[in-house]
Amino acid sequence: MSMSRILTAVIVAAGILVGPAVAADKKATPEKQLAVELNNMNAVKSACRVTFMIGNKLGVPIDDLAFELVLFGKDQKVLTLLRVNAGRMPINKSRVKQFDLKAIKCANVSHILLNDVTRCKGESLTPHGCLTATKPTSRLKVGFIF
Repeated sequence: MSMSRILTAVIVAAGILVGPAVAADKKATPEKQLAVELNNMNAVKSACRVTFMIGNKLGVPIDDLAFELVLFGKDQKVLTLLRVNAGRMPINKSRVKQFDLKAIKCANVSHILLNDVTRCKGESLTPHGCLTATKPTSRLKVGFIF
């Protein structure tokens, strides 16, 4: 066997052995994300109470967090645009946040758009970085989209 064929065989074998270890290492690294779940919506007095479950999996505490949300009606027209303050979020902690949306009927909301992260303060955090790490989900028929 020629020296170039032996060298090629060694390189291929090394790739076969190292490849799975590198792939397994990438899978072992948890994805950094800001999980925002639309958990519930209830009519209260003359408002719609919206409940979110927010989980900080970014690897650093968030000192101040705020979102811009857009609520859409059944006719797909914008009902309202609002900013909500979620406040502090410790590392690997989930918190429930509720907001009363005055003069909005829950039954009229078809979906909610997470339009922007307007504040995300903490070590090496920026609103844009938090926005790209945000994963919105919904437990309701009302959609929560990005």
